[in-house]
Amino acid sequence: MNGTRARGIQSTTAFQVTKVVDQHTCCATNLESNHRQSKKKAWRAKQYALLMLRGTKEDSFTKLPAYLHNLVKHNPGTVTQIRTDDDDRFEFVFIALGCSVRAFIQYCRPALIIDGGHLKGEFKGTMLLAVTMDGQNQIMLVAYAICKSECTETWSWFLRKLRECIGNLEDLTIIFDRAPSIATSIANIFPHTNHGICGIHLYFNISAKFGSSDTIHALLWETCKAYTIKKFDNGMKKLKIAESINSMSRFARKMPILMLIEYFCATMLQWSFQKRNVAAETKTTLTPWAETIIQENKNACNKWMVYPISNSRF
Repeated sequence: MNGTRARGIQSTTAFQVTKVVDQHTCCATNLESNHRQSKKKAWRAKQYALLMLRGTKEDSFTKLPAYLHNLVKHNPGTVTQIRTDDDDRFEFVFIALGCSVRAFIQYCRPALIIDGGHLKGEFKGTMLLAVTMDGQNQIMLVAYAICKSECTETWSWFLRKLRECIGNLEDLTIIFDRAPSIATSIANIFPHTNHGICGIHLYFNISAKFGSSDTIHALLWETCKAYTIKKFDNGMKKLKIAESINSMSRFARKMPILMLIEYFCATMLQWSFQKRNVAAETKTTLTPWAETIIQENKNACNKWMVYPISNSRF
């Protein structure tokens, strides 16, 4: 693109574009001889733009206490906590939005899925998450934390804070990915809680090892839904399951910690707003998802044949 002109503004470091030719005659496969480009210069420009947008990562940690204070102030019931070491260096941060905690306790099934994911920014760390499924069968984030690494100490701290928020719910079930640190922490913090292995994690790990196919997919879910030990053992033998490992980092981000926390807060608030609008338009007792499942089951039942097995049982 040629013909673009700019001039400096007196007594400032800013400049004003005076002429722009909005036509680009170069392409990636056929660069003109007068088109000069430098990957290094482009990378520096990108880094400078990100710095202007996000600020420094050190500033992000410095502003974290003030951000959490305002988060609690403007979101009733929200629980946050920062933990530092003896030298006042960052170790953990925990966030549970009040609206999510209330929704989970009052309106959701007592089931939590917990997982961790590695961060990929300059300051490496791990994000710990506790999510559930709402009445519309959609994901709802209940609580999350950022820490230095995923271990028994960090998971225990996270689960203690989570228990302070939700209490000891009756029939609570926690689903995780067989990580030993999570299993130990659950046994110590929620000793009377039911727990199980995440079928999705198991499916991805099996697919990575044996490949993905309709046969494997069908056998896996047949095994996951087995209601007897015999059927479960038969399914396990068919699948030849190896130990599941925590290889997913789907929630990892490269953003500074403050923007990362704000991303999840903003996402949850947006989801809450959308779900509220759906609920306001719903005319049935159950959610649209639940009504669809019931209707599908009704349609399937129309093809069933009922036979008596005694004078009073069918």
